[in-house]
Amino acid sequence: MFLVVTIGESNTAIQTVKDVHGDPGALVRTVGFRDLDARLS
Repeated sequence: MFLVVTIGESNTAIQTVKDVHGDPGALVRTVGFRDLDARLS
């Protein structure tokens, strides 16, 4: 899975992305936990 995001240059847009996707490692751990054979890295 690839996630491609285009954001505006404003501080508000950047902060919104950080708020929503602030911990990509947590996303990988969550998905990996649900599918232990997925071998996500």
